[in-house]
Amino acid sequence: MSDENQPSEIIDPTTKLPNRTFGCQLVEDLLIKDKIQQVQVIVLEISRFGQISDSVGGRIADRILAKVAKRLLAVFNKTLCIYRTHGDHFCLVFAGKENLKEEIARLQDFAQRPFAISGNVIVLSIRMGIAIADVKSQPYSETMHLRRGRFTSC
Repeated sequence: MSDENQPSEIIDPTTKLPNRTFGCQLVEDLLIKDKIQQVQVIVLEISRFGQISDSVGGRIADRILAKVAKRLLAVFNKTLCIYRTHGDHFCLVFAGKENLKEEIARLQDFAQRPFAISGNVIVLSIRMGIAIADVKSQPYSETMHLRRGRFTSC
């Protein structure tokens, strides 16, 4: 997903993932190209990340976000796209045919694996929301906007 030659305004500088605007555009392009009619979306939030950042400092907090992004890319190779929406929120988008229960289990396992950064062992907890959307009748970005407050929490 990340490309060193992409302009910085479309790639998040901390995680090297697409930002929300570019991530939505990438997904919409893939939906059209591959004629995908349904997506499954997991929105991931790192719980209490503000407290983590306050306790370890901004520099290490940024390294945690970068490691989370790198690990997400390594673990979730069946996604259409992974992007950072803002702050401590990430979006994983799957084509409608993926086994979402399996991906949720993988995400729960992902969250239990600690990070070692500058002598600190960091164990994260996460919250996630899930949406399954039919995208043949409206653009992905509109679907995400309409569902923003209606994700099913896990």
